[in-house]
Amino acid sequence: MNDLQQPTDLEYLFNNYIKARRSSNSKTRQRAYTLLHVALVADMVYLDGKEFVKESRERQGIDVAEEIAKILQEELKEATSKCCKYDICWTGRCNENVVEGTEYCQEHLEQKCYTKGCEEQAEGECHGYSGSMVCGAPMCKNHKHKH
Repeated sequence: MNDLQQPTDLEYLFNNYIKARRSSNSKTRQRAYTLLHVALVADMVYLDGKEFVKESRERQGIDVAEEIAKILQEELKEATSKCCKYDICWTGRCNENVVEGTEYCQEHLEQKCYTKGCEEQAEGECHGYSGSMVCGAPMCKNHKHKH
């Protein structure tokens, strides 16, 4: 493999082009010129594209849209923090209003882990299968995946 088959940067290609100009082989000269030309065009497209993206963002207010998205994400986070996080089989989060100062609604605040001897707050139902049915036993975070 000759050095013209490994273009890596503009300086490298330019140096190869200068060397190839002295070559008696017209294909070598043409190949070196083509590689340099393609690299220059690609570099210009990249730089122009980068500038175009920057100008488009400024003109179209994409930065404003990103700020609005952040605000909406924060509001969603705040809203979901007021909803019960108990995980119900086949349904997902309970999403009832929480008892103040807790993460659970009145119904699920009283749920304790099903595991014998464990009195931890249950955070959801067991999703493990028992035959063709889901177990559904209330489980704490320590036993949920070990039951």
